[in-house]
This record gives sequence, structure tokens and C-alpha cells, in this order.
Amino acid sequence: MNTKPTPFARRAVRAVVTFLLTLATVAGVLLTSAPAQAAPTASVKPTRISVPLVVKPGNGAANAVPEPCGTLFITIAPEGLGQQARLFYGFSITIGRRAVYRNLLVRYSNEANNVDKTFEDTGYMFSFVYDKERVVVTGIPLGTIIATIGASVVLTDFSECIGIASNTLPFP
Repeated sequence: MNTKPTPFARRAVRAVVTFLLTLATVAGVLLTSAPAQAAPTASVKPTRISVPLVVKPGNGAANAVPEPCGTLFITIAPEGLGQQARLFYGFSITIGRRAVYRNLLVRYSNEANNVDKTFEDTGYMFSFVYDKERVVVTGIPLGTIIATIGASVVLTDFSECIGIASNTLPFP
């Protein structure tokens, strides 16, 4: 049995997740948003944003109440001399089944510097927890950095957990 996703399937999933992230960011209907943060003074303190992952409803279950299956998180921290940010992101599964495949799409932007980029983090795994960090270039230290993560995680029983989280980091 061939379990490796085809290039078409990967592109299709990425296109759907990118569309949903863009739509959610533009419409302002993310599952959560960062709490109001005052302008930073001498140092910027990152805030960890966590949202529930939910089991994706099956076909014909459009009105079903989503079942929580874990948490998804993303944190932004300043890095270096201000032209970069460190993104901490990941998820944890809390329903007793391990994750066997992850498909994460992270989008980060800084409107003041015309930065709007995405990267994917996909792969097979066998764990309850996944966390990662990545340094990204965000331009000169002005404006607000916005990072959004979309997740689709396949569990050992082939159910799928999904979620979207967003976080902001203001710079003076």
C-alpha cells in the first residue's frame, strides 16, 4: 500500500489551507486572536497563544459539535537586532491517540515592511506532542508581526484534528 501523499494531494491541501488562512486573516474570524498588547517599552515580551484542535467532522456531519482533541499554539519573539523574529509553534494531542502525520502551514507578515510569507512543516511522526521553532526575516523593527498557523493532524485511528491560531507582536 502506498501511503506517501502525491504531489497533487500536497498542493491541493496546501492551497486549501492557504486559502483558509488568508480568508480567516482578512475577515478577522480566526478561532482566537491575541490579547490587546500595549506598545513595548525596552523589551517585547512574547505571548503564547493556544487554541483547541478539534476532530474534523465526517461527511454529512456539518452540524456536529466539534470534539476537542488537543491544543495548537504559536508564539512570536524578537530575535537578534530586530530584523528577525523567532516563531515557536506546535501542538499536543490529548485524546489518547498519537499523531502519525502533521501538515502545518505557517504564515507570517509585517505590513509595515511588505513582508508576507508562508512555510510548510509536514511529515510522518508517532507522538502526542510536536513543537518547533524557526527564525524568520521580518524586515526592519517597525510595525506589527502577525503569525498564523493552520494545522491538520492525522491520528493513529485515521481521524483528523484541525485548527487555526494567530498571534501578534507589536514593535514601536
